[in-house]
Amino acid sequence: MLQIAVRLLMTQHEEIRVAAAQLAELLDVGAHEPTLRAQMLRDATRNLESRLRAHLEQEDYLIYPKAMAHADPLLRRLAESGFVDIGRRTRSLREFFARWPDAAAIEAVPERFMADARYCLKKLSERIQFEEERLFPAVLDAPGRD
Repeated sequence: MLQIAVRLLMTQHEEIRVAAAQLAELLDVGAHEPTLRAQMLRDATRNLESRLRAHLEQEDYLIYPKAMAHADPLLRRLAESGFVDIGRRTRSLREFFARWPDAAAIEAVPERFMADARYCLKKLSERIQFEEERLFPAVLDAPGRD
């Protein structure tokens, strides 16, 4: 079961990377007409949010509780140590999406949105890196993983 969940989540990570890259690219694009640019940024943000919403819930349901309750003490410690930090990153992402509900909010303070978006993309990248380089391999290598 955990092995299948990890494979699913890794596939979703790739989809999330694509959506994050699209948003990052728009952040770096020169000035467009402000209203159009704000709408493009909001559309890219909404795309990323839609991919993340179910993914985060699945991770929090399929991986973290099971890894923290696993018989392997190394896996338990890794999951527990990452869970608090990962929880902060998840809250940060959810707060980001709530702060920028529409294009008008982005258009009102575009510099703040761009700084906020870059910060959240960095935190998202760090979360994915932790999971793919440390947590998921530990889940797959743990004895009695299924």
